[in-house]
Amino acid sequence: MAVRSSRDARRVLVSVDYPMQVKSANHKRGLSRLSWKPSSSCGLGIDIGQRATKIVSVQRQRDAIQAICAVCIPTRPETNQVGSTQCNWSTREIKELSRVIQRVLNGRSTSRRTRVAVTLSMSACDYRTVYVPQDTQVSLRAVQETIAAAKNDHRARCIALLPNAVVGESQEQQDKLRCFSLPEELSWSVAQSLDEAGLTPSVLNGAPWCMAGAMRLAAAAVQPDRINVALDWSFGSPTLVAMQAGEISYVRSMLHGSVQDLVATAGRDYQMDTAEGVHWIGQCLEHTALNVADAAQIETYDAVSRICSQLAEELRTALEYIAWRHQGCKVGTLWLMGGAARINGLSDLLQSKLTCPVAQWQVNCGETCLTAEYALAAALAWGEA
Repeated sequence: MAVRSSRDARRVLVSVDYPMQVKSANHKRGLSRLSWKPSSSCGLGIDIGQRATKIVSVQRQRDAIQAICAVCIPTRPETNQVGSTQCNWSTREIKELSRVIQRVLNGRSTSRRTRVAVTLSMSACDYRTVYVPQDTQVSLRAVQETIAAAKNDHRARCIALLPNAVVGESQEQQDKLRCFSLPEELSWSVAQSLDEAGLTPSVLNGAPWCMAGAMRLAAAAVQPDRINVALDWSFGSPTLVAMQAGEISYVRSMLHGSVQDLVATAGRDYQMDTAEGVHWIGQCLEHTALNVADAAQIETYDAVSRICSQLAEELRTALEYIAWRHQGCKVGTLWLMGGAARINGLSDLLQSKLTCPVAQWQVNCGETCLTAEYALAAALAWGEA
């Protein structure tokens, strides 16, 4: 889609309608979707992470949720997981993942009333600020070239923009476009592979919008009089999202604190893979808290504590900036999403280094409890059910 003005650009730069689209924050459902809805429907959310893929299915009967299912599977075969630090997925790997998802679902998602929504790890995407003065003609090509030069990656990209208007901001701040993008070939590869597996996606959504949706989904997480903040804490770089008045107001990718960083010491010193390292960290945190840790456990605890201190320092800086940017509004609870939040004792360790309250995201529906690692997939599923 050609962009004719900077005002147009501040909504969305490019949208691929089939088989996927990148949503902007101002995305609205079609009129037909609002005016008529089948008596029963199913939403399927697929969160393709750097190491683990989370799947949530939500079945709705009229306005009531009837069933919720959730499962977590490896994104790559276990033999390909060790040492993988980037989301450089090959077409073969994406196709195999799609087939695995289809087998796991066992045909339960093939109904015409099932709508599939997908998100990809932020490690596969890019988020950055591009400076474009208000009176400057904006073109998709110019933004593409800016991102390509910064990343040294000249592939065509799907691009969407986050809202940028904050009352009282300087002209310089208002001239900054916050761009979320991913390689177009990756988005099509994911969509086509899922389509071939009978899981044609309705939408491919960006992680920041999924995090915002997860906060709306967990009623306790949204405090109308506060700036609502969430941290997607998983294998790759943690991502912070702040919402104010129902809109995303801030996104930041953290440099420290990823699960990859946390398990590095265990992997290097004790030749553990990621799963073993995660279990080991949980043991070290628990035994240190009980004062029964041995020397090796204390050494790992100290390494993990240092990394959490670095993450906490980044979070403090970000939260102070958010509070300054929205003067008069207080920052509320920091809600943790992602697999790291589920490591035994880790959220408590982070809490000990921050003054703001920290809590793990979860949604309870009947007898089902969806925990932090399913937050993004749950937001997608609920949005399509």
